[in-house]
Amino acid sequence: MRPCSANKGPNENYLHTVDQICDFHCLIHDDFCETSAFDKWQTKISKPVFSVSHLTLTASNNFSEIDNFMPNRPDDIAILQFTSGSTGVPKGVIVTHGMMMAQLRHLTRSHNNLAMTPLRSVASWLPIHHDMGLFNGVLLPIYEGCNHLLGSPKYYMRNPLRWFSLLSEMGTEFTCVTNTSMVSACNIISRADKLSDIDLSNLHIYFGAEKLSPVVLQRSYQVFGPLGMQKEQFHVAYGMAENALGCSVTPRGHIHELAVVIEKEGTVRIAKTGDRHVQKTVSVGLPFSGYQISIHDKKGKTLPDWQLGEIWLRGDCVTPGYYHNRKATTEKINGSTFKTGDLGFIVEGELFFVARSDDILCVGGRNIVPDDVEQAVESLKFVGSGRTCVIGVEDEASGLTKPILLIEVSRKLSQEKAALWKTEVQTTVLEQSDLLVSTPLLCAKGTIEKTTSGKKRRKIIRQRYLDGMITGVNSHA
Repeated sequence: MRPCSANKGPNENYLHTVDQICDFHCLIHDDFCETSAFDKWQTKISKPVFSVSHLTLTASNNFSEIDNFMPNRPDDIAILQFTSGSTGVPKGVIVTHGMMMAQLRHLTRSHNNLAMTPLRSVASWLPIHHDMGLFNGVLLPIYEGCNHLLGSPKYYMRNPLRWFSLLSEMGTEFTCVTNTSMVSACNIISRADKLSDIDLSNLHIYFGAEKLSPVVLQRSYQVFGPLGMQKEQFHVAYGMAENALGCSVTPRGHIHELAVVIEKEGTVRIAKTGDRHVQKTVSVGLPFSGYQISIHDKKGKTLPDWQLGEIWLRGDCVTPGYYHNRKATTEKINGSTFKTGDLGFIVEGELFFVARSDDILCVGGRNIVPDDVEQAVESLKFVGSGRTCVIGVEDEASGLTKPILLIEVSRKLSQEKAALWKTEVQTTVLEQSDLLVSTPLLCAKGTIEKTTSGKKRRKIIRQRYLDGMITGVNSHA
């Protein structure tokens, strides 16, 4: 399931990839889309293309002719949820009816335990072709039969204050955000003059889809506190398409934060005064009821607490496999156990997510987490959230990995200002991540390609850089 833009661009390639995987029978588009764009697609793919209204009319005219309905079984495929493609070619995750219903039960039970009251209202602006938007924004309110507000990503991003004002009016109790979207909300709300009419005392906010920065979490407490929200109303969740959605959430009362040092052999310890290479990380919670989350080394051996390794999960929402992809299924899934490819560690039952294993860079004999470097740089006022990307490139002379820092800028800069910005960026990275980066590359807006949930597509960005497709923005003399 993946709505695609009618414009030319990356989505056309995505559509071709999806067609290769599942050989879809038809393409359905919204009525407001220009039909001319779909006419070109129809010629190219030689498959039927329908508008939603045409499909609805056809179905209503023929509805009376249907004598028997085939009941859905738990193991039947409900949807194919395509992965974001942040670490490579998207894969079609099989989501069965049984997975879908089990996930909705987990979400309902989890929220009711955290809020200590039955769920009565939900609001979502997340794209519905993303698992978090689909389950929390569409399926959950239907499943619970509660009030529902559904907006578009553009509506939220253009004015987060307007969105939270609507949630105040509705008395909304449940909504989800990402780290990036919360940065935008905090920036705009903190500058607003009149906030006295906004009351979010009923609201619970869930962070998901990308790694949460401790700085963003603390800022959220500060900005949303005056609007009636207590710390207990913020929650962090962890999940993925291969599990339908979530598998853990932070317990009621507190979101644990740790400042740690990760040793070369993978041992994690609390940072001490004077330590170098300190990483600050936020808990993503305890497993859902009936779930098992464990940490494993490269050979599959289970690791104890305070050891960094690959996160494995076992539960009733794990996919049976990837559609028409036996190789990937065999590598990642064993019965109801899924090898996530994420790195993390466990402390007293709580999971701490560190990074995607594919994203980790080995620089100077130590592991570098790109997210941590990027969050440090994006805290600078002239950079902004989501505008950076760290990739690793092999140095031809030494054969060692060299970190390359890309920074999007919206305009050309004078040589003097560009030099000042680069120096401040290098200083920030050195002070906060103890990493020396060569001259940061200031590049055009739109260079940092992202998935629909805001994850940076590092593999694609790195390949574009190696192919010479990413160049710096020329400075004004």
